Amino acid sequence: TFYRTLYPYHYDRLSDNIEKSQYDINRMTPSLLYDLSERFTIQTRYRRTDLDYEKSNNSNNIDSTEHRGYFNFVYYPTRTTSFDLEYQHWLMAYEDGNSDYVSDQVKLNFQKRFKYYTFDAGVGYHYRDFDDSRYEDGDAFAYKVAFTAQNPPPPEIKRPPGQSFIRSKSHFYIAAERNFSNYDTYAAADRFTASMGHVFFRKILTRVKGYYQISDYDDIGLGTDREDRTYQVSGTIGYLINNYLSLNFTAGIEERDSNMTGSDYENNFFILSLDFNYDISGRGGHTKEALYY
Repeated sequence: TFYRTLYPYHYDRLSDNIEKSQYDINRMTPSLLYDLSERFTIQTRYRRTDLDYEKSNNSNNIDSTEHRGYFNFVYYPTRTTSFDLEYQHWLMAYEDGNSDYVSDQVKLNFQKRFKYYTFDAGVGYHYRDFDDSRYEDGDAFAYKVAFTAQNPPPPEIKRPPGQSFIRSKSHFYIAAERNFSNYDTYAAADRFTASMGHVFFRKILTRVKGYYQISDYDDIGLGTDREDRTYQVSGTIGYLINNYLSLNFTAGIEERDSNMTGSDYENNFFILSLDFNYDISGRGGHTKEALYY
């Protein structure tokens, strides 16, 4: 995948960074999945991510390369129930070498799907080890709990790790999660998310979504008690030209309240977009909601 953007959330959903420096995100993720039996699956993935910033005199951002490995061992008691033991190990290497770190995360994920509803829960442990002795290593209890309702329902098949489906005619999604941010190396974030939408007359797309996030910069021992509280709410109306093409208008507000002087802000925005989404793999699509997942 390739992005050219100004916004850190394209790289990391939990980022609290607002500096708008143009940068490129190049990602490559080869994976191998093998069904040991009808009930057991293993998957291994390697993901390389390169961030390349446009060089300017007023930017302090540094290019970086991330090498990340995943290993999943999944047990399916039924087609609609899964237990996924996941281990991740990754190295973040910055061009200047000052903030390099290694992260290890182990997590147990559970999913139960009914006809119209899905419940997801995952709990784990994340440890981050910095090369530079100026930064203290940190650990965090990581979790994510989510509830999804959609109509028409998705197909009743086994879902490999990381797979999602195109949103149905109607959907409702709510989630709570906690983990370290990758973009803001020293912050831990708690995020609460909600999204709902409906397609009227098979052509008119409507959607409302938002989040509330608490970013804590004291979790990796920077000697600061900085805490940011950010919320965003947006609404979208669109016209589905065909199954792959839509014209959308989005408007919203974002606001941050920080205990650090000069870090508060309010952002009113609108976006007019022409979106093309074609699933060449036949395994399920990727929509704007996926930025929250």
